[in-house]
Amino acid sequence: MKSKSGLTLAEVMIAFVVFTAASIGIMTSVAMSQRAAYKAVRQNAAFNAAQGYLEQMRSMPFSTFETVFNDGGGTLPTVSSSAGVNAIVDDPVTYFATTSTLDAEHDAKTVIIDIQDDGAGGEVQITMPMQFRLELRSLTDNPSAGDAPWDAFEVTLLYRFELMQAGGVQWSPEERLVTVIAEHEI
Repeated sequence: MKSKSGLTLAEVMIAFVVFTAASIGIMTSVAMSQRAAYKAVRQNAAFNAAQGYLEQMRSMPFSTFETVFNDGGGTLPTVSSSAGVNAIVDDPVTYFATTSTLDAEHDAKTVIIDIQDDGAGGEVQITMPMQFRLELRSLTDNPSAGDAPWDAFEVTLLYRFELMQAGGVQWSPEERLVTVIAEHEI
C-alpha cells in the first residue's frame, strides 16, 4: 500500500478555526493594551498638570490664600504653557467657596500632552481638556492638644480629565492633591 500524505478538508477547517480563535484573542488583548496605555498617558499628564499648579501654590505667600479665603472666592495667580501657545502664560486657578463638586463653572483648561512632528517640519499638539476645583480649609481654628492654633490652610486641588471611551468622551473620576500652606514653617 502506498502511504498518502496531505491534509483532509476537515483537518484544514479545524486548523483554520483554531488559528482564527487565537488571532481574535491576540487582537483583543492588543486593543485592551492600547486603551490602557492611552488612559495611563492621560492620567499621568493630568497628575503632572495638577502637581504643577499645586507646586506654584506652595510658593505663594500665606496672605494670598488668606485674602482669597476671606473673600469667599477669587483666583490664585498661577501660570502654564497653554495649548496653542509656545510660552508661559497667566492661567489662574479659581477658588469657589460655595461649591462641592466639579461642574461647568470650574476652571476648564486644555493641557498639552505631547508635541509631535507633523512630517513637514511643523508641530502637532496633542491636548486634553481638564477641570480643576480648589478647596481651602483654614487650620487656624484647629489647635492640637493645647498648642496654639496654626496659621495655615489645607489646600486641596481636585481635578478630572476627558477620556475617549467606547461610548464617546467621558470625564474621569475626580482625583485630588493636598498640601498645607502655613504662614510660618510648621
